[in-house]
Amino acid sequence: MVENHEERIAWWNPWNWPTGIWVLVIGSFLMSLPFMVRIAMLSGVSVIPEPFDAAEFVKWDVPDEENAFTDYILAAEVKKKVGTDTVPASFDAVMMSDSWSKSDEALITWMQNHREALDIWRRGTTRQKGRYISPQDLSVTTLLPVVQEQRTFARLASMEVYRCLDQGELDEAYQWSRAIFRSGGHTTYRGCLIQGLVGNVLHAMASNSLQLWAENPLVTSEQLQAAQAAVHSDEDLYEPTSNCLKSEYMGVENTLSSGEWREVMTMSGGPNTGFVAGVMKGVAWFMGEPELMRRLYRQTIANQLREIDKPLATRTRLIGSTGFLLFDLDPAVPLLPGQMDPLAVDQQINRSILMKLMAPALKNVDEACMRRRVRQSALEVLLAVQAYQRDHGQYPAELSTIVPKYLKQIPLDDFDKAGGAMRYRTDDEGGAVVWSIGPDAIDGNGDVVAKNAKSADVGFVIKRLSN
Repeated sequence: MVENHEERIAWWNPWNWPTGIWVLVIGSFLMSLPFMVRIAMLSGVSVIPEPFDAAEFVKWDVPDEENAFTDYILAAEVKKKVGTDTVPASFDAVMMSDSWSKSDEALITWMQNHREALDIWRRGTTRQKGRYISPQDLSVTTLLPVVQEQRTFARLASMEVYRCLDQGELDEAYQWSRAIFRSGGHTTYRGCLIQGLVGNVLHAMASNSLQLWAENPLVTSEQLQAAQAAVHSDEDLYEPTSNCLKSEYMGVENTLSSGEWREVMTMSGGPNTGFVAGVMKGVAWFMGEPELMRRLYRQTIANQLREIDKPLATRTRLIGSTGFLLFDLDPAVPLLPGQMDPLAVDQQINRSILMKLMAPALKNVDEACMRRRVRQSALEVLLAVQAYQRDHGQYPAELSTIVPKYLKQIPLDDFDKAGGAMRYRTDDEGGAVVWSIGPDAIDGNGDVVAKNAKSADVGFVIKRLSN
């Protein structure tokens, strides 16, 4: 009896499948492979809720009539009519020498050309708040021209400080210094990291101008104490680093949601059009983008917001090797639903193309913001010490002797991991120094003008005054 050949075929054995079935199976596998890769990439990162109340954060609470940027925008428009120009070389000469005697005709003409715009800008600095753009309208590629113009107006105002000091107009010199200070705070309000950094630069310029003003022996103790109170109050205009992170986060979210991330990716290292650009965008999608970055960035922000405003002494330790400033968890603070361990987040970051491309270099921003905070402390100490000098003819031997009359309390040094206070000492020439140990955490005994700026302490040399 002949056995039926078809009955002996084991259809469960793939090797018995006809070519058509093989083509169908292989084709289906290849078509589903990119989707399986995407699912695998996303499976390692949990979805968590928004790390802050975005609706409340973007709430517009600055009426036009109270908004400093109403004047700042007008000032930028008036300045633009003058035409683009470069800062005269004598500007640097005046700054380096701390003397108006180094000014020249080019510098004076530069200031006169921008007089109308500068007066409008100064009017804006007297307003209670300043708000330029809502975080919900930001993206990674948003241009901030009026924010950048703040630097030019601060340069012009700083030259006014030198001119007024040279001509004995002490109150005007102080008012111009305070204008720079307040403009820095206005610039940071609900601003992204770029706005925070510009605000920090303006704070440094204002602090230097206030130091020069305070060194004039004709400035009285009462004026110095009033200036210290104003500086302390005006410091509230500056946004904490956490709020800058929130604005930056919303800008990145907008970029991811709008699809603008594709242009950002190609502009950062590849062609914008053509076959290769299409392949790059396709590969990014298969690798889980932009959803992978959205999840990772949300995890990162949720971690950072808990610690970023604290001084180093009270922060939890840093975790991971990616440099994204991930902090160890505080057992006393409850986690958001789905929030991951920071080490797991750090490991996943290496898998995200966009995270490494678009997320900000927060370490440098954090250091810059902490520099502003310790500079603020040093400035308040400087003004208190100068007030004491006017009343006693010399600087105090130690800060404890001027608390609480001239200084409410000795401020802490945010860079000191041991939680120490700002340093202060007098010198043999009758001067003094107030300083923070700075980001390198090495006490240079008040060497605030070290050749390597990164290794320098942060603070002020207080010159000896002749009575």
